[in-house]
Amino acid sequence: MMDFVSPFAIVFLVILALIFARSRKHTDFALALFAIVCIMDMNMISAPLVTISGQEISCSDIVLVLFVLFALSAAARDRVALNKLALLTALVLVIVFIGSLLFNFFFPYGKAIIASGTSWDMFVLGWATQSAQVIGERNLLVLARYTLFAFSGVLAVSLFKGDDFIRVGRWAVTVGKLHICYALFELFTKAFFGSNIASQLTSLLFADSHVYTTYIMRDSLVALWGLTREPSHFVLALGFFVIVFLLLKVSGRAPSEKMVWPALAVGLMCVSAASSTVVLLPILALFALALFQIKRRGFVRWLPICIVLVVLAAGVYVFAGTELGQSLPYFEKAHGVFVSIESAFRGDYFALRATMGSPRLISVVESIRTWAGAPLLGIGVGSINPFSGVFAQLANTGIVGFAAWLVYLRSLQGRAPARFSYLMLVFVVAGTMLFLGQEGSMYSFALLLIAPLSSYCLRSACINRNELEKRGTSKRLRPKSPKREKCSFDVELVHTASAAPRR
Repeated sequence: MMDFVSPFAIVFLVILALIFARSRKHTDFALALFAIVCIMDMNMISAPLVTISGQEISCSDIVLVLFVLFALSAAARDRVALNKLALLTALVLVIVFIGSLLFNFFFPYGKAIIASGTSWDMFVLGWATQSAQVIGERNLLVLARYTLFAFSGVLAVSLFKGDDFIRVGRWAVTVGKLHICYALFELFTKAFFGSNIASQLTSLLFADSHVYTTYIMRDSLVALWGLTREPSHFVLALGFFVIVFLLLKVSGRAPSEKMVWPALAVGLMCVSAASSTVVLLPILALFALALFQIKRRGFVRWLPICIVLVVLAAGVYVFAGTELGQSLPYFEKAHGVFVSIESAFRGDYFALRATMGSPRLISVVESIRTWAGAPLLGIGVGSINPFSGVFAQLANTGIVGFAAWLVYLRSLQGRAPARFSYLMLVFVVAGTMLFLGQEGSMYSFALLLIAPLSSYCLRSACINRNELEKRGTSKRLRPKSPKREKCSFDVELVHTASAAPRR
């Protein structure tokens, strides 16, 4: 139920009305709506309006529905042909999810599960129990969200061009900078004054009772969560910011952007007291390394990256077991998770009650067990919600649903995306969603931005690299000539290079 309309919702509606009044065409308003949903999902901002069957209806959901309506209107008015590949994969995705729900409705999953909406912390403490699977309103609401997600991506790639996605990425980076500044204010007030005023302002602004409003210490760090509900959400928002920032930077479309912003984001991750930082930082480092290789060489050497990933994992495991490692934040929790894996897979959850991070570990183990019991079609979308987007997808929709979801993301990148763009997308999704996020992160609009943006940005990076190589080759092979002719040739070369993409 809704207690009162938040100040954010009121300002939000006013901004929407102003944008609509200034928009000349439905396509312009649809692009603005798409940008708003992407920015809210990237920053993990929850502005709840009402709760139905455990599912929150937020401001972003209202904007999502408006986007679909205005995008359909724009496509009909301008007679825009929908992207056939994206439309086909979206239909397959929705049909697979509906088939999974119908199958589990007529042939219910026989084992007890931790139903979606049940607190994993309460389960670990023994205050919540497993129950039989029941297909109900929550499953239908999650299916509706997936359906809107799928067809929104089709409308986006059909209506918008590469420059539009890059523009939305720039807007998202601008809002991300504001989020970072707000988090720095939160860090300053908590670290130096012991005040939790920033979190109280967040709760008041969004009228969200789920936002932490208490002063929390984890190990020797003060927990931070910015404009989100909890530290793990905040770290994921910072991760999305770094990914989009690096994509824009490597494309050459944001030359004035300073690398101090991703550095600040990484610094805030390290002091946020969220255990997710241990997983996300290596993924972001390897993602940046792969982007650097594409920009300089035009290809990615995956073997060194995999070797570095294995070495980092082994190093964390060894260092976390030392006396020095257990005295440092994050590594103590990582060590507790490492030594508790065997007990978790044995089902001895009582022994894990005092282990830091045990709810996240137990949720992943339970989702793996559930998936093993229904590997093909899962137990129905929206049935279980662990602290892992990937394992939530596998447990709920099976390997068939997860494969359909990956194919759908591939279709958003176009018929001929830049080389390695899909592998980079899978790498980001597998890295950030494997032990982060929940089922809702798998239908986040952040993915609808990152999927096409990765293709356009990497393609732009490859074009820029090829042009630089051609210029260098032409300068080496060009015979010496008078200075005036040389300048004339250079100007003509730049003009041709800049005009080619427009044609």
